[in-house]
Amino acid sequence: MPNRTKEMLAESLMKLLARRTLDKITIQDIVDDCGYNRQTFYYHFHDIYDLIDWIFAAQTQELIEKCRACGSLDVGVEAVIAYMRENRRLILNILRSVNGEKLLDNLYRSAQSIVLSALENHPGVQELSAEYRELVAEGFKYALAGLLIDWMRAGIPEDRVNKVRTMKAVYIGALEYALDTVRGLQALNLDIKEDL
Repeated sequence: MPNRTKEMLAESLMKLLARRTLDKITIQDIVDDCGYNRQTFYYHFHDIYDLIDWIFAAQTQELIEKCRACGSLDVGVEAVIAYMRENRRLILNILRSVNGEKLLDNLYRSAQSIVLSALENHPGVQELSAEYRELVAEGFKYALAGLLIDWMRAGIPEDRVNKVRTMKAVYIGALEYALDTVRGLQALNLDIKEDL
């Protein structure tokens, strides 16, 4: 039952975010919308930002499961694009709020998790050490998140979807090159903690 309560609080916040920015939403607004009281909210979350973290963690997990199911970064990025298109107003209202940086932090974490999960089944990746997989994922986290942040800051316009998809294809091609490079580095027995 506690997860259902969290889900109800999350649904209420998301419904409110479709209409206004995060800094204009109070905990009282959230609990009034879903019929709970403030005490119930504070039993599950410290503040609104804790609830946002929970929402992003849950939604990122869904995207990661899609990546794992098909083992494809392409499908993972397409899922992110679809999510952003479906939740455009919500995302923009968080981004435009006083603490829009929270969204960006969550996006970076999500991007790295999505890249890592897509790499799990990628040919030849299992032979790489965990450190090298993390290194590749970290680099592509910035590429993917940067692309999505630019799209968000432009207002998630539909006319840029093809540009985002084209850049995604470029990144996936670059990923193959990066994997070949780190395989070579690993073959040289470089300790990435010291040498890179």
